[in-house]
Amino acid sequence: LMRSVSGVRGIVGTDLTPETVARYAAAFGSIVAQGDGGSVVLGRDSRTSGPTFADAARAGLQSVGIDVIDCGLIPTPTAQLAVEHHRAGGGIVLTASHNPVEWNALKFVGSDGLFLDRASVEALTDSFSIGPPSRRSSRWSTPRNYSTSPGTNSAGVGATPVPSSGISMR
Repeated sequence: LMRSVSGVRGIVGTDLTPETVARYAAAFGSIVAQGDGGSVVLGRDSRTSGPTFADAARAGLQSVGIDVIDCGLIPTPTAQLAVEHHRAGGGIVLTASHNPVEWNALKFVGSDGLFLDRASVEALTDSFSIGPPSRRSSRWSTPRNYSTSPGTNSAGVGATPVPSSGISMR
């Protein structure tokens, strides 16, 4: 895996697996839960690994009590704007940008809609290295997913809760 301020990226199925995505999402969610944010925007690009990794990220976030605002297939800047629009605690964008198709990545967005700075990425990596975070009883609630539906824009404006995907981190 390659870790930088641009996020965490790797070759799908070799370096980057659904388990790795879920663990990084849980670590990020745990950090978000320590602040004022109880929700995280999730977006992805059109890579074939995107839906599987989105399910894994959603499961990781929900495992630490984070509400997921799933915007689906959207450009990275739109996900950043969605974080601000929804007043979310942060965002995860699954995209490897210009890298070859066999790659994918997690890009982490702060509550201000900007990518995390170096210190925040280091804290996230440290949290990931410690292992899966435990449930936070004060934040644990029935998971809610948000998904765009007809009549909403790609940032999920007007989005409504939909049932959880049922993926468990147990």
